[in-house]
Amino acid sequence: MQKYLYETHMHTSQGSACARSKGAEYIKPYMDLGYTGIIITDHFYKGNTRPERSLPWTEWVNQFCSGYEDAKNEGDKRNFPVFFGIEENFEGDEYLIYGIDKAFLLAHPDMKEWDRVRMYKEIHAAGGCMVQAHPFRSRFYNTAIHLMPDFVDGIEAVNYGNAPVWNTLALQYAKQLQLPYSSGSDNHDASNMCFEKLGGILLDRPLTSIQDYVSVVLEKRPMEIKSPPGKRGCPLICRCKSTAKTVLCFPAMYASCWRKEVSDSIHLQNNPGENYFLRGLHYSFCCHFFRLVYTKMPVAIRMMIHRIMANAFGTLASKALVMLTAKEDRLITIRLMLQSRSIFL
Repeated sequence: MQKYLYETHMHTSQGSACARSKGAEYIKPYMDLGYTGIIITDHFYKGNTRPERSLPWTEWVNQFCSGYEDAKNEGDKRNFPVFFGIEENFEGDEYLIYGIDKAFLLAHPDMKEWDRVRMYKEIHAAGGCMVQAHPFRSRFYNTAIHLMPDFVDGIEAVNYGNAPVWNTLALQYAKQLQLPYSSGSDNHDASNMCFEKLGGILLDRPLTSIQDYVSVVLEKRPMEIKSPPGKRGCPLICRCKSTAKTVLCFPAMYASCWRKEVSDSIHLQNNPGENYFLRGLHYSFCCHFFRLVYTKMPVAIRMMIHRIMANAFGTLASKALVMLTAKEDRLITIRLMLQSRSIFL
């Protein structure tokens, strides 16, 4: 059966400050590599966007969409489908949003102020969907991993800009929550593109519009993903956000799927995952003892406390972690989350 390969995550230099290539420059390389179509997902207002935020909204939107329009015009000339999407950032956590268009952006100048939940509800009301991009990526711009399991429609399980460990965790996360999962290149440069370094999804039927892809996600239709060889990963620091009056908590079955990786990260010496996990435990100690004032502190002060606690409790924390994870069905930090509104797996 013929498969149709689509790029779901890419950026243009007209819309994203971090991209190197214009929209039109991507068309021929993707066609030559056998792709059926692409979805442009430039960084939106709170992300690494290209247009100046001081511009009037209409002018800002026009500049933001120019990368997609450039790609679309070239794609139309070559009979190559190009679809529209965006990638919005909140606190280092980013979301691929599909099913809206330029008219929607122009009609909602207040969307630059929306939080995650408002964004999710408005996108759904417009007939779109929201997929969390690279949820376990750990870089300088995100001090914690923010997860919103009740306010996403899917997970980008494979991102070709990720370390393998981050993709491993994202795939486990999506499967445990029974959410659709996708693959994307996170492509920023049209030069020297090669098939082995690009992601994508494979569908049984071609997309005629972006709404077709939205339906695939929302209806959880079969979808294959293009993925590089993976490596088994170790836990990273995670934060579960509270919404309205409900604190989102992972069920015990979700926590238990990490237990082997947790055990391995403790018992294997010189494993980078050990540093990640112990860092999370130290941080949760901070939240536990300083919960009345900790969350109100500036980030710089919190990180300083973080380092002090890590140095002070290193040996004690590792011993306590081994004992508690061996005896409990849930990780100790899930209980601490009820007081600190943070979860570290």
